[in-house]
Amino acid sequence: MTKHYNNDVSKQFYDVLKVKESSIDEIDEVIQPSFETNPKIVKDGLTIYATGTNSLATTLLTSSANQDLYITGASISVIKDITSTSTASTITCTKNGASMTLISIGGITLTPQSETMSVIFTHPIKIDRGTSIVGRCGTNVANIKADYIIHYFLDEA
Repeated sequence: MTKHYNNDVSKQFYDVLKVKESSIDEIDEVIQPSFETNPKIVKDGLTIYATGTNSLATTLLTSSANQDLYITGASISVIKDITSTSTASTITCTKNGASMTLISIGGITLTPQSETMSVIFTHPIKIDRGTSIVGRCGTNVANIKADYIIHYFLDEA
């Protein structure tokens, strides 16, 4: 048997069913309410892919000024030659007015490197409206290439 707690969600659930207060305990014995907490993640999941090279910033996506954008995951793949020095590859966004690194791969100087890193965010990250998600791969010398992937969904406007 479940224990009924008189909170707002339970009250709304029983109000929809038009249940009298005296019947709630009896219903709790046989009905287990479940809720779809965030259908947007499942129904409207989107993915964007971009490539960047040699110290150039690559805009992956710019969020709308009228709609919330939530990042659910990110991936970055890097390949560089042996002569690349001081390398790093990152994906950043803007959250609450500040730059935030979503994922980053540091480079190994004077060593060929090929590496991939992915992350799925347990709690989607809501970025600021009208801001960009940017991929950067930097090197002082030689060649570096990065592939960027962002998984996200848009909240209904």
